[in-house]
Amino acid sequence: MMQITSKLRNDNFSFLIKAEDYSSTPLLRTSELRLHKIFVLNESLIEGGISNLTEIFMKQIVSRLIPFLQ
Repeated sequence: MMQITSKLRNDNFSFLIKAEDYSSTPLLRTSELRLHKIFVLNESLIEGGISNLTEIFMKQIVSRLIPFLQ
């Protein structure tokens, strides 16, 4: 999992999620994905989803995340 927040920081660790990055209904507020806020969550604790991101956006995230993990 990775943190998504509506508190926009516009730094090297944040990645803005635009309306076209959603494959379903967008979040109500403009939000950013926090690349350095990664955590593990047991699947049994996930009750449902609010929205989905496009495959293209997810690939962009992975390409930006790799340098942080190296």
